[in-house]
Amino acid sequence: MPLSSYDQALREYLRCAKALLRKYRIILDIPFGRGSTWNEFERVQKRILLRAHPDKGGAAADFQDIREKMATLRTAMRARQPRGRPAEAEAAGAPQPAAAAAPAPPPPPEFAVIPHGSSLPVCRFCEHKPAGEKEGYMVNCSAALFTHNGVEGIGEWQAYQDWCRGQFGQWCGLYRSQTFEHCRNGRLHGHSMLQFRKKVNLPLTRFAFHGRMPNARPSWSDYLGENLNRKKAQQSYDRGFFYVWADKLGTCRDAHGALCVAGNYAPVWTDARFRYQVMGEWPETLWKKYQLSHEVYDLYILRSRDNYPRRKRNLDEVRQGEERSGFF
Repeated sequence: MPLSSYDQALREYLRCAKALLRKYRIILDIPFGRGSTWNEFERVQKRILLRAHPDKGGAAADFQDIREKMATLRTAMRARQPRGRPAEAEAAGAPQPAAAAAPAPPPPPEFAVIPHGSSLPVCRFCEHKPAGEKEGYMVNCSAALFTHNGVEGIGEWQAYQDWCRGQFGQWCGLYRSQTFEHCRNGRLHGHSMLQFRKKVNLPLTRFAFHGRMPNARPSWSDYLGENLNRKKAQQSYDRGFFYVWADKLGTCRDAHGALCVAGNYAPVWTDARFRYQVMGEWPETLWKKYQLSHEVYDLYILRSRDNYPRRKRNLDEVRQGEERSGFF
């Protein structure tokens, strides 16, 4: 079915606006999408114009493009609205039919983390700021990935597990998974992926580990390169759990050589109390980002049982190519 002029204009405007929000790293404090009100569109428009203005260091093409898309959307919206009262209704004095209620704005994403290599995240409502400036923030979501920097050593791993287990009930937790990892710069940090029994509204200070406030910054995608799928929200949460659980190249091991991974929620092939299905593209994404070894990736795609022959052939060809070229 062809789109109306208004729907087409709205689609083009949203595509342009979201691209510029990402480009200029503009952080919004309101939901933004098809269900947004006109006032919200104008607020976002002003934010983009301020950042994209050539005098402010922006690009003239971006500034002009978003203005044109907004003007087209405004024209299409005005053409869509009925003008005046129908003549038949005027003559008969008939009451006007009730206008259709505007669609409610979509709820804010309930799970958002950022790609590897950027500042490590917690929830969409917090910015990456010093600990003293984050104390007033709230965690308002159903699932979140918390990252604690400044871990002093592997000796804190047991304390990290005990802290999460001890606070889990007070957080109204449902599923949890923790790990210790090394960043690319060699520093140690802890991840805690949490899913709550219901949407919570808790101060960020409640998630401080031994006085260490978690880093926090909104984002549009998670560690495995996909946005939140509202129709399959649990699968989106499970991607975050798999990222924390996976044996990545930076995952730490304790004094006995065991992986520093703990929790009550793990892939279906484990003996965890609660388990989830792993999609084949999740380990594939980590492998392509050089975050999984060939051996670990081979094991994960076999156990996920998701299009194993194709992924196995690709892995074998990569191994052979690396051996021929001497690249390891």
